[in-house]
Amino acid sequence: QAVATDRSCKLWTNAIAQLDTLAASQVQLGRGLHGASNYDGELDEFVVVRRHLPAADVQTWMDQAPLLNLHLDEDETSGSFMDDSPLGNPAVCTTCPEAGTKGQMREAALFDAADDELQVFYDPSYDLDEFSVALWVRPRDGRTLREPIIAKRAFDGTNENFALELHPS
Repeated sequence: QAVATDRSCKLWTNAIAQLDTLAASQVQLGRGLHGASNYDGELDEFVVVRRHLPAADVQTWMDQAPLLNLHLDEDETSGSFMDDSPLGNPAVCTTCPEAGTKGQMREAALFDAADDELQVFYDPSYDLDEFSVALWVRPRDGRTLREPIIAKRAFDGTNENFALELHPS
């Protein structure tokens, strides 16, 4: 997280202020301003706000990171789908959906309504009283049965916490 105000910039790592630098009039990501070497690594969510954020606000922002973030945009079916959240808890499968099909923005996982299933193993962080879930689906036509899309159960496999299903139309 980088926070810029006027001519200075404070860099935050895991809600801890790391260093102050002089802000430039030009913004470049992945490349130095003065011929320095290029960045080698992942970069996500670059944001500039109009005010200096105190440490508590930066922590609040960091706490908004998803607990589970499955893009489902793998090119090939490999037995797991990567979780881009800080937990890094992948979805695994033995009867896997087809990977690499056309999705909304990139690739998607195509489930066959027969036996495809992804499972994300339990983590205590998933025990939430309040939460939001977002996903994109494009169901095939001709549903004659209830089709479960996602379900979250208690650790012992009982008591659904939430479920999302499509019903016949």
